Amino acid sequence: VAAAGTEEGKAAAEASRGVVLGMPPEAVNGRNTLLGAAVVVETARVAGHGSTLLVVVRAGKLLKNQAIVCNSVAGKIRRLMTSDGKESLEEAPPGVPTRLSIAWDDRKSAG
Repeated sequence: VAAAGTEEGKAAAEASRGVVLGMPPEAVNGRNTLLGAAVVVETARVAGHGSTLLVVVRAGKLLKNQAIVCNSVAGKIRRLMTSDGKESLEEAPPGVPTRLSIAWDDRKSAG
């Protein structure tokens, strides 16, 4: 897990208690189209991948470069991998444990 005092560490800690909601890029401009929802199982910092979330998609699907919101933090999916992080995936379908490499937004959350 990322160092607790860093922005990445704070984002990972917040994400560890939540549900990932995946949205298309235009969603950040006011359109609220949900493409996927997943439960966070684990957060970890993985060498070569940075901040990661192990998730299980419950509805829809998650895709590379998709914008996400998890509790009060936002970011973007950089890479989707198998749960062990050894193989890349094109998408995360429902029911499949998937590791997401995340680029957290450095903007402060509203609220």
